[in-house]
Amino acid sequence: MVFVRSKSPAVPWFWLGLASIFCLAVGLRFWGLARFNTLVFDEVYFAKFGYNYITGTPFFDAHPPLGKYLIALGIRLGALILLVTAG
Repeated sequence: MVFVRSKSPAVPWFWLGLASIFCLAVGLRFWGLARFNTLVFDEVYFAKFGYNYITGTPFFDAHPPLGKYLIALGIRLGALILLVTAG
């Protein structure tokens, strides 16, 4: 079986539609994001659990630790960036 490429140029409507969907998604994602000026429920506990992983404090957590490990990594990187820029 031989596959033949068409000689017609790429349809610009596809790329225009793709770009418009992307812009709509970005707008919906960031619209009203500043209205939350306090920590939301999970953010309070996940940050504390991440800090507990860094300090080695024993605690009980019923959920898998991957999310808390990533938050602990962010806390550690944030502390390193502050140390590098401050000194």
